[in-house]
Amino acid sequence: MSYEYSEDGLVEGANQQVLEELGWQVEYAWKNETFGENGLLGRENKSEAYWY
Repeated sequence: MSYEYSEDGLVEGANQQVLEELGWQVEYAWKNETFGENGLLGRENKSEAYWY
């Protein structure tokens, strides 16, 4: 399946664009997030929500 028609391309990408237009900072951490106090987003595990 091409990227153009993937969930990321059709859903996440559109949502990211809307959030950025509203002034949100969007971090794409799907494959490179690390957890813990010094992790990329400071979450202990993937079930924790993150916001500024």
